[in-house]
Amino acid sequence: MKSNHISEWITVSQEEINKPTSENKNGIKIHFMISPFDVPVATRAGVEESDKGPGTYFLEFKYISEEKNSRIINGDTGIQFEVGKNSRKIHKIMIDLSKFTDGISDSELNVAVSFNIDESLKDLESGSSNLVNSNNADAIRKIIRGSKGSEGVPVSPVNHHQT
Repeated sequence: MKSNHISEWITVSQEEINKPTSENKNGIKIHFMISPFDVPVATRAGVEESDKGPGTYFLEFKYISEEKNSRIINGDTGIQFEVGKNSRKIHKIMIDLSKFTDGISDSELNVAVSFNIDESLKDLESGSSNLVNSNNADAIRKIIRGSKGSEGVPVSPVNHHQT
């Protein structure tokens, strides 16, 4: 497979992704945040073309600390995750476009892929195996969804190339 159409690294706004939430417990206000080590500092996207189909769209994530050991986890919906062996942080999401491109528009593709990433993450977080770091999965969801007034990371190659 040949990689091309890879974007530059885009800095992730730590303030947007890691906004503290507060909760009152017995009159005591408690603030919660995701560890900065679980929030990507940058992301990029690209397409690995294939002779046998539309190829694979991918989203990569860069962190404060690097981790060389990783493993691939297959989702049921044409989505694979490259996850840190020890940290269980998501380093790369790979989307088999042949599973999503039949007869749908670009906006439907974006929604379908976003939904399937979210559902796959929920599956990987649940159960006894805990294949992904749940704080990191929350940060990835926030990056993909975006915040009020801003779009998330484009999860379809069409949207990606328009930016």
